Amino acid sequence: MKKKLLIAISLLLIGISVWTFYNKMENTKGVQPGFQEGSNTISYGLLDDDGKVLNNGSTLEPKNNKLEYTLSLSNFIELERDYAVMVLRNFEQTPFTVEGKPYSVYTFKAKPNKSIEFDLSVATNDRTKEIVFLYLKNQII
Repeated sequence: MKKKLLIAISLLLIGISVWTFYNKMENTKGVQPGFQEGSNTISYGLLDDDGKVLNNGSTLEPKNNKLEYTLSLSNFIELERDYAVMVLRNFEQTPFTVEGKPYSVYTFKAKPNKSIEFDLSVATNDRTKEIVFLYLKNQII
């Protein structure tokens, strides 16, 4: 009986240790260099297929009249915050999809010292000249 209890406790402690380590390592690296857990910063970016940040002003290449990229926000402050994303096409708000669901404004929570990423798609056409991804901090007064 003591052997079984000792084995169960050992497995439980190993499981908790692995979960804690995995949870600590998951999404704690910022989008921009130097932006990491404890830096009291917020960084965001648009990622290409290789997970690299696109430079501001980069030419976005539509495929089948759609722009499909990953948006990332790193919330390396000690507070959980609510954010919203909007997309402007030629300076007009336009619908988009996040993880396949349609939105005009997408809201999400960012946990302290974590990064969040989501796949976003927006339709384009021949008249599309400018796409803007707006991150807004949701604040209730």
